[in-house]
Amino acid sequence: DDPNNVALPLHMSKHRVYAKWCWERGWKVKMKSKSRGVMEPLKYFEERPHDDDCETPLWPTGTEPKEIITWPAFLGFWKKHYPNIKVRKRGADTCTDCLVLLFGLKSTDVSTPLDRGGGDKDGDSDLELQLENRLEKLNEKKRECKDHVRQYKRQRKEADFYINLSPIDIGNLLPSLFCRVTLTINMGQTIGLPKVSAE
Repeated sequence: DDPNNVALPLHMSKHRVYAKWCWERGWKVKMKSKSRGVMEPLKYFEERPHDDDCETPLWPTGTEPKEIITWPAFLGFWKKHYPNIKVRKRGADTCTDCLVLLFGLKSTDVSTPLDRGGGDKDGDSDLELQLENRLEKLNEKKRECKDHVRQYKRQRKEADFYINLSPIDIGNLLPSLFCRVTLTINMGQTIGLPKVSAE
């Protein structure tokens, strides 16, 4: 990979960057097909609603939408001026330990051919021993996988517990009576970005 490349956050795609850019300029993207990522023409885009009721309005009454360009034009501008900004590859957020365990399982695949030797009685015994050893290694790897998943679930449960506590007053079972902030980072492989929550 080119060291000058910059990868987008895991939850971002080029379509999402375009939609965010349009939103910041006062327009809500209208999708024709979400599954295929097909957008409606610009004339069908809706104006961004005003948010005067919010504590900190970002689009108050009186704010006028700005001019935007079509998705093909936006993509062409991106490719011409920012070719080093890439969509992150699928699976880039996969837990490293999960990958190690996966490769370990592949290396002990019971479907790969065994060394049958000369085909005599001793060869059959050796074949049984090979198969027994391979199954033992496979079961060991499976146990490691299950332990890893259980560990992740325990960590996720504890993190959710403190996430739920973080908005509550200091007197409610926080890790420390002197701790007013609870920070948790979720690095689960199925999550797009670390889940950060704090009071």
